[in-house]
Amino acid sequence: MKSHSVLKMALLPGLLFASALAAAAPVKIALVETLSGPQASTGLSYRSAVRYAVDRINAEGGWHGQPLELLEYDNQGGPAGAADKLKAAISDGAKIVVQGASSAIGGQITEDVRKWNLRNRGRELIYLNVGAEAQSLTGDKCQFYHFRVAGNAPMRVGALVAGMKQDGALGARVYAIDQNYSWGQAALRWSRNRWTASASSRIFPPTSTRSRPRRRIR
Repeated sequence: MKSHSVLKMALLPGLLFASALAAAAPVKIALVETLSGPQASTGLSYRSAVRYAVDRINAEGGWHGQPLELLEYDNQGGPAGAADKLKAAISDGAKIVVQGASSAIGGQITEDVRKWNLRNRGRELIYLNVGAEAQSLTGDKCQFYHFRVAGNAPMRVGALVAGMKQDGALGARVYAIDQNYSWGQAALRWSRNRWTASASSRIFPPTSTRSRPRRRIR
């Protein structure tokens, strides 16, 4: 029940806007997610969650009597694919787009949504971000029709440090093994910030803002 409530609340911002844009027709929600390729496991998990939320809302009578219709698009794991699928979703009448498996894809979608909304007053599209956690998405790339219902690096690192401090588990050395893109760099930056502020821990690597593999696997 708790997960149902969380998912239902995640859809709420978009539904509030979409209900004003659609009269009695179904509210079309486009899932633009990574559904194939090596990163598909994350996208498929988001798809299962969105399907569950939509089914439960419809079982309870829909949104103010309006049924929800879920449209699914495979962005093929990249921003270019996401841009193409977003165009298809708009053409198919989607009012809300849901995505979360990649911040790079999220950045593409939020910018495309922003441009579409500027050019199409009265036909605005809502971007519901359920997992793209790059800080820029709610920073310099933030826009009015973007709603994020996930955390970010400062939140996650802060919770981790607070919990470890409470349990007396903060050691003298902390080794950061992070991805070499925006999420990993933010996690490392905030690890340094939170750990040094909470204890006398040293973060390794001590100077680099990114981690590099010692050996490349082919």
